[in-house]
Amino acid sequence: MLIGAVAQQVGISRDSIRFYEKTGLIQSHRRANGYKEYSAQMVDQLELIKLLQQLGFSLAEVAQMLPMMQQGQLPAVQVQAVIDEKISVIDQRIADLQQLKARLQTLPIGEHCPLRRDCAVGG
Repeated sequence: MLIGAVAQQVGISRDSIRFYEKTGLIQSHRRANGYKEYSAQMVDQLELIKLLQQLGFSLAEVAQMLPMMQQGQLPAVQVQAVIDEKISVIDQRIADLQQLKARLQTLPIGEHCPLRRDCAVGG
């Protein structure tokens, strides 16, 4: 399958496919005419990469998990641990964002606003 067909089937850009190949997440084979061809296995792998990214995993995390997932060596206990860790990171981000929101909501906007150059900060 050529890159355009793969991109359309998976729903990602050709540039993303090229990037994943450049970073070693996927591989293609060169045809005699020079075009790159992607196997059905690579399509499945791209769909998995897309799903993992949608679930909030970085490409570095994907790169660590992908070989084990392809070989069927990722036990359910380990999958659950990875998911629990990701949920913990998300919970921390939510808490950080809530603190940021609260800080912004209490930021003085008038003459004592620290974001204005013309106000005397602290008095």
